[in-house]
Amino acid sequence: MLSILGEIANVITGNAATELAANGFPCDISPPVIIEPRGSTLTSTVCRQILVTFKSDLGLMTARIGLSENARYSFKAA
Repeated sequence: MLSILGEIANVITGNAATELAANGFPCDISPPVIIEPRGSTLTSTVCRQILVTFKSDLGLMTARIGLSENARYSFKAA
């Protein structure tokens, strides 16, 4: 089950990176990390995150999505 979730996360992040790049926001992505079991902790360098919870017949899945700016890609307004 965790392997499937990892693959779904890879597809989502890959598609997001493609769309961001197509809209002028080139990006590098890190492979998604799956944390199990409940109550585990993770330290992140990304300050702001979006918490998204998915509900299905199999139960709940929560994902934290964080974006940070990389100096390598400087965005310049036109």
